[in-house]
Amino acid sequence: MEIQRREMLGMAALVAMLLPGGSAASAKPVQRKAKLTATLHSIAAGVVRDRRTAGFGVGLRRNGGQAEIFCFGKANLETGTPVSAETVFRIASCTKQFTAAAIVRLSESGRLSLDDRIDTFFPDFGASPAGLMPTVRQLLTHTAGVHDYVFGGLPSDAGTKWQRSPDRWRLIARMQPLYDFEPGAFWSYSNSGYVLLGSIIERVSGEAYADFTTREVLRRAGLTQTAFDSYADVVPHRASGYSLADNAAGAFLNPENSGLPLAEGGLRSTVSDMLRWNDALFGGRVVSAGGLKLMTSAARTSNGTPVGSAHFTPKGLKPNTPPSFVQQADYGFGLEVARIFDTPVIWHSGGIPGFNSILFHFAELRTDLVLLTNTDNGAVPAFEPSLRAVTGLR
Repeated sequence: MEIQRREMLGMAALVAMLLPGGSAASAKPVQRKAKLTATLHSIAAGVVRDRRTAGFGVGLRRNGGQAEIFCFGKANLETGTPVSAETVFRIASCTKQFTAAAIVRLSESGRLSLDDRIDTFFPDFGASPAGLMPTVRQLLTHTAGVHDYVFGGLPSDAGTKWQRSPDRWRLIARMQPLYDFEPGAFWSYSNSGYVLLGSIIERVSGEAYADFTTREVLRRAGLTQTAFDSYADVVPHRASGYSLADNAAGAFLNPENSGLPLAEGGLRSTVSDMLRWNDALFGGRVVSAGGLKLMTSAARTSNGTPVGSAHFTPKGLKPNTPPSFVQQADYGFGLEVARIFDTPVIWHSGGIPGFNSILFHFAELRTDLVLLTNTDNGAVPAFEPSLRAVTGLR
C-alpha cells in the first residue's frame, strides 16, 4: 500500500525527475520560521493548481505549538465540496506504524517476544528454502523475506475481500513464491509481512485486530477522527478518491476498487489527527521510551548490515540509486529512518487507489508535517520542495 513504489528511494528518485532542483543555500532559523508556512501553502496550492490532485490537506506543528492547517482543492469533484480541516482521507501504509505500535505494546506487556518465530503463532506456516522461519522483528522491519502480495502470488481462491478475512494469514502462507530471500538476508518492503503482524495481534490478544489496535493505540493517542475504514461506513466529511488517466494532469477518474487492506494500510484519518498522533507517539504516550527507540532505530540484517545498504533487488531489475539529497534511507518498525538534506527525519508514506499520504517528524527541528491528498501520487510533487522548506533549503 505504497505510492506505487517499494521504498523511499523509489519515491525520492521519482521526485528528482519531476521537480527542478532548489537552492542549497542555508537560511537563518528566523527566516525559516517566517517563511515556512507561506512556502508550504504555495507548494500545496501549486500541486492543486497543476491538477495533480483534486484536494490537498496540510498540517504543520512547530515547537509543540498550535497546529497550522491549510486546505486546498476539492474533497469531492462531483459535488464541489472543498477540502477542510475535517476532511477524512485514507492514509494507506501510514497505518503500518500503528500496527508496529500495537506489536510493541504486546511485547512490553510480555504477551509476545519480538524474536518469536511465525510458527509460534501459526504452526502450519512454511519455512524458507533453507529451513529458516522469520521472526516478529523481521516482519516489522521488512527483513523477513516474505513475498509482497502486491506483486502477485496469492492463491486463485483468495477473492476480492481476503484482506479482511480472519484467515488471511493462511492465504499469505499459500503464496507462490512465499519467500523472495532467506529471512534476515536483505531488506524488501512487504505488505504481506504486515498482514501477518495483524493476524499475530489477533492470535495473541484474542480480539479482532481493529478492536485491539483502536483501544491500545488510537485511543491512547487521543485520536478522535481516525478509524479502520470500511466501504460500508457512512463517514461525515469523507473525501472521494481519484486517479489520473494515463497520469495526465486533470484527467480525474474514480479509482478501481482493489480491495481494502487492514494492518498494512486500512486506516482513515484527518490532518489534525495525524499531527496529534505524532505528538502522542514521540511524546511517549503510546509506547515506552525503549519501545519508541526500537521503532525509530535503523534495523539491520542478520549479518549486521543496516537495511538501507542491504536492499533486495528482484532479478531483472536495477537497484535504486538515491538522489543526492538523501544521505540515509533506513527502516525501523513501521517507520522510515532517514537523513535528508542532512537532517534526521522519521517518516512514512502511504498510497492506495485514490489517496496519497506522507507524515514527517523532524526531532531536531521540533517540527511535524503531514500531507494528505485524494488522488493517486498526489503528494509526490510536494515531497522534495516540502523537505527543502522545512530544512531551510528553499
